[in-house]
Amino acid sequence: MREIRKQIFVETEWQGGNVSAIGSERGSVLVDTPTLPANARAWKSKLAELGMPEVVYVFNTDHHFDHLMGNCFFNGLIITHKLAAEEVVKPGGTLFEGFIDNWKNDFPEDVEEAKKLCKVITPHITFSQVIELNMGNRSLQIKHVGGHTPGTSVVYIPQEKILFSGDTIVSGRHPFMGQGNIKEWLNALEEISRMDIETIVPGHGEICSLKEACQLLNYFKEIESQLKELKSKGTSKEETAKKVDIIDYFPIDPGMEETTAQWIKMGMERFYDQI
Repeated sequence: MREIRKQIFVETEWQGGNVSAIGSERGSVLVDTPTLPANARAWKSKLAELGMPEVVYVFNTDHHFDHLMGNCFFNGLIITHKLAAEEVVKPGGTLFEGFIDNWKNDFPEDVEEAKKLCKVITPHITFSQVIELNMGNRSLQIKHVGGHTPGTSVVYIPQEKILFSGDTIVSGRHPFMGQGNIKEWLNALEEISRMDIETIVPGHGEICSLKEACQLLNYFKEIESQLKELKSKGTSKEETAKKVDIIDYFPIDPGMEETTAQWIKMGMERFYDQI
């Protein structure tokens, strides 16, 4: 866990998405919550030990389970984009059941507890474009960007030049593109590249900067270029998904080769229809 500014703590080492806590005169705001129960309890305990104010808001950057399954451990009002909220209430909408078993070999007890204990809580507050939280000594701008999912949103603290990007940006790895929109993702990354930002807390991976945002922007530009070329030649969707050469763009953790290839295939088939 790192304190990247006074009373702003970030944890990047747990299974699932990165989680952050932002302290203020009017309470703490969490950006996403730990997936596994043991980590959620540890996060709650650690924040109390550090003297962080009471949690008043929990913001989820998208509807995927690795960003919100720990919500049930905290009392703050839950905020998310209205499109993310619509997915949360759908059967299987968070993708929890489809992905959580991938962790059962490494975290068998946590996975079983998560299945029994973690309940998805419907958001208390939703928004369509922008919402601003006046937290006294800090102002948080929450903005919808789409791209990774229809309801993906980011948090920006202009005074401290920090962006909590959710999965709009991932650091040092391939993003999950199975529910993505390539035009929205490119637009979001273009906008972020022009912002006054010193620190980015990505959805996954280590804390980074605009350098990694621009790297991901170039990644999607390369994908778009290859898709357009293949599609102009009349290549089918299935063949195009196999031929797009992007897997070596980022390093892949051992054991994740097959999963990463599947993520890329899902994304290319989806983006093919959007080109």
